[in-house]
Amino acid sequence: MNSKCVEVRIYETPKNYDSVKCLCYEAKTLGVGSVQIFPCMIEICKEILRDCDVVLNALISYPHGGFTVRQKAAEAREAVEKGASMVEVVVNTREIKSRNYDYIYEEMKTVKEALPVETTVKFNIEMECLTDEEIIETAKIAVRAGIDCLSTSTGLYHALDENKNDIPLVISPRDIELLKATVGDKVKIQAEGYISTAELAEDLIQAGADIISTEYTSVLMK
Repeated sequence: MNSKCVEVRIYETPKNYDSVKCLCYEAKTLGVGSVQIFPCMIEICKEILRDCDVVLNALISYPHGGFTVRQKAAEAREAVEKGASMVEVVVNTREIKSRNYDYIYEEMKTVKEALPVETTVKFNIEMECLTDEEIIETAKIAVRAGIDCLSTSTGLYHALDENKNDIPLVISPRDIELLKATVGDKVKIQAEGYISTAELAEDLIQAGADIISTEYTSVLMK
């Protein structure tokens, strides 16, 4: 697997800054394309990665996407000013579920226009919460708004089995194919959500994913 199409991610709140540093050193050693972090981590990660080409992807309005449009734009702008080359904004899922697609377009367009043109703007659309119709409509809006990349999931949500045990909602090749059929080559696709094996990662790339964002990077890169 090409290491440049892999993104290392950290999302658990209990992680301390030693863990954050380890994440960056791992990314540096493996030669991945980017590290997905919270905005408050940018300075420390930037220092560790200053002599390599691993870039910083800052999470915006994470994990539920409930910030206002102006709040998202401001948070994204501050993250870029601190040193992030990418931002990954969690979409307002409630507006999608309410079929308020004009709001989604305004959200995407406003964030995109608030940032320098060289900034990579990703939107995380939480596919596990959406119907196929909602996914397709949202993907079409991303094309119209000039978004660079759509990410499939925050990877936080679970289903429950018959004993009420958590079951991770794993992204599938079929999810990627649905997005790819809608956006073609106009928007890149980032597969995200419990990608824990090299086999699954390869299947997702074959289905059309451009980036694999995972907390299991060292396993995938063996």
